[in-house]
Amino acid sequence: MSELIFAHIATQAGLAQEIVSSSFEVYSDLESAEHLFTVASGLESAVVGEREIAGQVRRALATAQQASPVPGELVQLFEHAAHTARQVGQHTTIGSQGRSIVAVALDLADTVAEKDWANRRALIFGTGAYAGATIAALRERGCEDIWVNSRSGRAQQFAAKRDVHAVPQGHSWQAMAEADVIIGCSGGAAPLPPSDIPPVGTPSLIWRSLAISTPQWRTCPRWSLSP
Repeated sequence: MSELIFAHIATQAGLAQEIVSSSFEVYSDLESAEHLFTVASGLESAVVGEREIAGQVRRALATAQQASPVPGELVQLFEHAAHTARQVGQHTTIGSQGRSIVAVALDLADTVAEKDWANRRALIFGTGAYAGATIAALRERGCEDIWVNSRSGRAQQFAAKRDVHAVPQGHSWQAMAEADVIIGCSGGAAPLPPSDIPPVGTPSLIWRSLAISTPQWRTCPRWSLSP
């Protein structure tokens, strides 16, 4: 079964199957159930106890159910994993910390920022789940000047639902030049075109990338960057 999955991923991604298969760890039987529970509880995350991961696990099940019937045993396993994640969040010191990758990234931005959040303009690249979580986290800190940029064209609809601003198509450079903090939440691997990258003279910016792939603009001079 795993080989069929690897073959499908390789076809969709345009990669050699050997590269795909070497990028995965395969679990089976009880070991796979244990892995699901630890992942859902945030114990395998870059930030231990990360809250967003439980939602990702729930969405994974929902996506599978939309695509085709899912065996009842598998549904129950995911439901038990979600319940365990809630228990970890409510009854352990890990959960009480309420940490997430988004929160840690914004904490890092605080260490080099010259303004408080109420006076900062934040620019978010991406319109996925992490972008939504970032908007919520920014508002918790008092930031209201929030802009969203998406090369896929979804920024306007995404921003309207969340009462933030959408960067007009073709205005990425201007939005980046006017931002105090930039948070990358896009998983796209394609680099920005040179016309979208601010010149060397642009004032120092704070960049935090939450994306799986890091864009090539991290080499731009005078930017405060971190993975």
